[in-house]
Amino acid sequence: FAEEFTFNDIYVPLKAKPIDKNGDPIENAEAFDLETWAKQLLEDENKQNRVMFVEAGPGRGKSVFCRMFADWVRQHLHPVWTPVLIRLRDIPTVQKSFRETLKEAVNAGFTSDNGWLTDRNTRYLFFLDGFDELLMEGRSSDGLEQLLKQVGQFQRDCQQSSEMGHRVLITGRTLALQGIERQMPDNLERVEIQVMDDGLQQQWLSKWEVQFGAEKTSAFQQFLQNERCPKQVKSDLAREPLLLYLLAAMHRDETLKVEDFQGTNSTQAKILIYNQAVNWVLTEQRSKLLNRNLTELETENLRRILTEAGLCVVQSGGECASVAMIEARLKADNSVKA
Repeated sequence: FAEEFTFNDIYVPLKAKPIDKNGDPIENAEAFDLETWAKQLLEDENKQNRVMFVEAGPGRGKSVFCRMFADWVRQHLHPVWTPVLIRLRDIPTVQKSFRETLKEAVNAGFTSDNGWLTDRNTRYLFFLDGFDELLMEGRSSDGLEQLLKQVGQFQRDCQQSSEMGHRVLITGRTLALQGIERQMPDNLERVEIQVMDDGLQQQWLSKWEVQFGAEKTSAFQQFLQNERCPKQVKSDLAREPLLLYLLAAMHRDETLKVEDFQGTNSTQAKILIYNQAVNWVLTEQRSKLLNRNLTELETENLRRILTEAGLCVVQSGGECASVAMIEARLKADNSVKA
């Protein structure tokens, strides 16, 4: 996050809706504040056997929610609850028991004591962020299925034991659950993060205004409201936290301007925004050290890799593609291969 400000400065609490055990939204359900839902579940004595299960597509704010809520727990509920944030991408393998998986993932001195989970004076709130990461790097869905079963059983064990009052909150992409819905534990309290509504988007823009002033923020809003701005950008991209930030930062840096839409149709405008986004990410979002070490040629190589990777993902019909598939498309280009 190559900015002078922090996530806290532009974070707005998100809304979610409940989903059933098949992963379908519950009809006519009202959207509710995600943090309030998590706090209530944490306190509800009748739901101590329930795993808090937060789903959403990429860029909807799952990981930042984990960071922000874990920090809130640290500030306001510790030592009653001790938050432990674990990125599942950092777990090399799912162990045979969830306790062993936790011990390896936390990797701290206090876990060397075999009784660290049975100290009745300590209750952990484990944040397991990104269950879909277990499917990356060629892993099968077996690891994810195994982990979810372990988590479900661990939460039941905690409810039944007077020595373990721990809770688990787990996040990830809904698409990763395809094919294992029927094998999932029945004690998951499942919700899905919603895109920003008008009120939340306005809250976010107000925080952006604190950082960069009313003039720039107003100009950015005019950019989004411009009749030539593609509908997909207005109604979809600008309502997801990650992409809203990306668009706002690009506009702030004058990479995107209303004048750029002059003489374009909707498709051309989309391509323009996409190209500028890739340029900006490749040149602005890397650290200064990386930028200094990478030549313009290498930036073009990275762009080529991203282009082919994107095409392979679309053709595979999912959210990822095998490295072998991408390599096959790049085999004739030696500089890109390197």
